[in-house]
Amino acid sequence: MGAGLANVSRPIDEVDTAMEAEALYYVPKITARTQYLALFANLATLLGLLGTISGLISSFAGLSGSAELGLTREEALAAGISEALICTAFGLIVAVPMLLLHQYIVNQSNALLDEIQHYATALKKLVQRMKDEKGEHVGLKDFQEEEGSAKESKARSR
Repeated sequence: MGAGLANVSRPIDEVDTAMEAEALYYVPKITARTQYLALFANLATLLGLLGTISGLISSFAGLSGSAELGLTREEALAAGISEALICTAFGLIVAVPMLLLHQYIVNQSNALLDEIQHYATALKKLVQRMKDEKGEHVGLKDFQEEEGSAKESKARSR
């Protein structure tokens, strides 16, 4: 919006281009790191799955060689299943909140971008209206006068 106001004395196409250029600079900064949360959530799920597989392998290995480990077959099976379930649980405990947080941040980013677009469009419409009313020679001073008259009319209406 600052880019639009800085170029308000120029043709409306240049005002629009200046605001778009500024938006192209800031939009990646707003959305830059949101994908990392989804990545970490997916990695946590996959690591949990890897632990589950490892636990099941331990269970079956324990069944075949439980006497060598000094365990009964039931103890070896239970230890492997326990490892599998603990890994699954921790993978999900990490992944689910991260996915929720990722979605929340993505929604906030999108809302911010929508708001920027809304105000940029409103500013463009205001510049166009003022140029239509006052001619092509509109400057930042005209906007300050417009803001002052809007505040006065609001104060009178109270």
